[in-house]
Amino acid sequence: MSDAAVCAGAEEVLERYAATVFAAAYAMVKNKEDAEDIAQEVFISYVKAKPAFESAEHEKAWLLRVGARCAADVLRGVSTLVLESNHDVETLRSGAYPYYLKERILGRSGHLSNDDAAQFAVAAAKNGVKDVLLAHLSHENNTPAMALNTVRQALNRNGCASVALAVAPRSEPSPIHIL
Repeated sequence: MSDAAVCAGAEEVLERYAATVFAAAYAMVKNKEDAEDIAQEVFISYVKAKPAFESAEHEKAWLLRVGARCAADVLRGVSTLVLESNHDVETLRSGAYPYYLKERILGRSGHLSNDDAAQFAVAAAKNGVKDVLLAHLSHENNTPAMALNTVRQALNRNGCASVALAVAPRSEPSPIHIL
């Protein structure tokens, strides 16, 4: 593929996913400037790697995975992480929420799914995070067990089994976490 074709393809990918990558990065680092830097790194990585994908879904997953690794780099040195794990994607898709709300939650400015949280937890653990507290779980589209299982399996698969993992209670204060 020529450099011109790569640049044209990258421009199209940037147009399609810039807001999604930024929103995911912002949800992880809670800082506009850091999220902008992360999004920039993701698209630079895309241009350098020149990846080929089977589908748009695989392309989006690759971009978000790179973004999670970049966000984890920003948080290097953090030992305890509170991480949104809002919903199970299939439970949300098959649930009673109206279509527009499902699209908002799954969209560019939506919430982190259990799978998104798992990817980020692995990247953060590889950068030194020792304690992850999952938070902001949906009452309708998630359970503590689903969130814990998804994130724990990802941590175990990636050699991060020693990371402490808990879910913040929905309706009461959580136990104290020593920083």
